Amino acid sequence: MKPRGKEKKVMDIFLDHAEGPLISGDPSPNRIMAPLWDRVGKKVLEEFLDDRKAASRVFDEYPVPRYQPMKVVAEGEYLIAERRARKRYRKPVDPPQMIDFAYECAVSYMVRGREGASRVLEEYKGEDIKLKAAKYAFVKHLDLEKKAGWSYTTHEVGYAQGLDRIVDRIISEDPEEFEKGLEELWRATGSTKELRFK
Repeated sequence: MKPRGKEKKVMDIFLDHAEGPLISGDPSPNRIMAPLWDRVGKKVLEEFLDDRKAASRVFDEYPVPRYQPMKVVAEGEYLIAERRARKRYRKPVDPPQMIDFAYECAVSYMVRGREGASRVLEEYKGEDIKLKAAKYAFVKHLDLEKKAGWSYTTHEVGYAQGLDRIVDRIISEDPEEFEKGLEELWRATGSTKELRFK
């Protein structure tokens, strides 16, 4: 075994909690931890993440062997990072669907990258032209056209023209820029009602 970085830390915690001999034909951390994960996985997560709530949630939502132990650990880290991002970036009060999508997609992208943005794109359904315009703006700006570009009509793409440059403002690390970006996106679709932030 030659685990490094995060894997080494997780394995050290796991070995502190595991009992008895560990026999595996594959020396990878995932293969070694999987058989005992039901018994010690939650303790490993609690200690590694230093967050009981997050540990309990990912332990329940990502069961092993369906998911590999290191994947469960990564999901715990994402959960904590998303919670921090939500504290940092205020969400508008009762946001319209389009802005709700833009907020969720931006937060998910900042924490998980393109994979996170893709997940949110799939979650938001509906025929509302403003929602579709916002979705296409994220697709174009984050270069996700191979995954989702085909699902937009010429009319929807036309309606979204220029909105992708606003996405750059929304995914800013500056919370003030983030809010201004959401407001600009909302105004760019012809909306006059102001967004209120919590």
